[in-house]
Amino acid sequence: MTNYNIFVAMPFGTKKANNKRYFIDFDAIYNKAIKPAADELRIPIIRADEENDSGIIHTLMIERLVCTDIVIVDITNENPNVYYELGIRHCARPCTTILIYDKSTRPPFDIQPLRAIPYELEKGVISDSSAEALKNNLVNRIKGVINSEYKCDSLPFALIDDFPKTELDETKLQIYQEHQKQRTNFLGQLRNAKTIDELIGIISEMDSKDFPYQYLIFELIKSFKSFEAWDDLIHFIDNKLNSALKNLLYVKQQKALAYNKKGDFSDIQTSIVLLQEILREHGDSSETYGLIGSAYKKLAILDKTSVGFKPNLERAILNYREGFKFDTRDYYTGINLATLLLVKGSEDSLAEMNEIIPILKYNLELNDYSISADYWLLATAYELYILSKNYDKAKEVLGWISTLQPLPDKWTLKSTLKNLNLIKETYQKEGLPTGWYENFVSLLNNKKEI
Repeated sequence: MTNYNIFVAMPFGTKKANNKRYFIDFDAIYNKAIKPAADELRIPIIRADEENDSGIIHTLMIERLVCTDIVIVDITNENPNVYYELGIRHCARPCTTILIYDKSTRPPFDIQPLRAIPYELEKGVISDSSAEALKNNLVNRIKGVINSEYKCDSLPFALIDDFPKTELDETKLQIYQEHQKQRTNFLGQLRNAKTIDELIGIISEMDSKDFPYQYLIFELIKSFKSFEAWDDLIHFIDNKLNSALKNLLYVKQQKALAYNKKGDFSDIQTSIVLLQEILREHGDSSETYGLIGSAYKKLAILDKTSVGFKPNLERAILNYREGFKFDTRDYYTGINLATLLLVKGSEDSLAEMNEIIPILKYNLELNDYSISADYWLLATAYELYILSKNYDKAKEVLGWISTLQPLPDKWTLKSTLKNLNLIKETYQKEGLPTGWYENFVSLLNNKKEI
């Protein structure tokens, strides 16, 4: 059955169950039941998250949903992204879509008539016996789909006469397949690039092959950032990207970040102007507010001895506060807000900081930071425990950070150090311990030149 392939649309990782007090391990469902079903039939399989960290997920995801022979959709937990993907698939193909769901999930009325495979979870965990049952059901259903035993599984095609089917000619399919092969090759090159010159060379090779940047846009921008090549990143966005990519919210935010990181007053002001335009065009966003807060924080640090410090500090606090209010799950805006409230030092600001700290702790625990390989999450936890004056816990988190291989890029480490330095300066004035700062610097110096 190697002429077929399978795409899986489902949540990934561990997600909190809707209206429940437990989490669902979707990776276990995939690895113990879905993938083994494809492996038994010797059919190539890929899940959406296995390729969404480097390119515009919509490009890859839509191509997969339209072009893939069989799509398995897990509607457990009523994830809106998954329903969106199911809608695209149902409008593209009249059949070969297989729905699965946990028995405790109640499918929405609109898709209740569709034939789906139920499975059973025990407080969010799929047992070996349940995984085996789901695997066997999937094997049988996939065989039936391939043998055309199941005709129409799409409501638009079933209910609307002459609903237009998406037809892709062989040439377009070949182009799609070639792009996927090139993507794998270029992704490896980008992740192995050691210098900015190597990165520019890879981009030149992409241009020579007319490779669409959207397949690897996140990885490309990440590569520029890893070399702290801020001018090159701005030039790449301005001169290499088409208007559709330039107007993506993420790309606009990264261009503004690049201006901020360049460092002088005029560049930071340019960053703020760009970010304010983003707010007007795209609406409120914790990420955009956080970037504006970062720009004003940098102005305050650069202007510490003059009259500009307090106004810029207030503007930074205001924007971090707006970002955190918009999404209290965003620990980046939250930890920056808490740190700057400490720096401000008024009775009201310290009271606000003490209200924020428990929310941040809850969010960190929700993300299970103690087993995370996410540097930003662990760095936030370290900063939070310093603010809480829980130095033993901070030391424990520092130990977890020391196990990360490799440590992240220099610019991220510098960002952490700037915040820790603000706390250190405040604590020194109050006669509080600051050895945690030297411990952090010592760890990073042993790992990577800063």
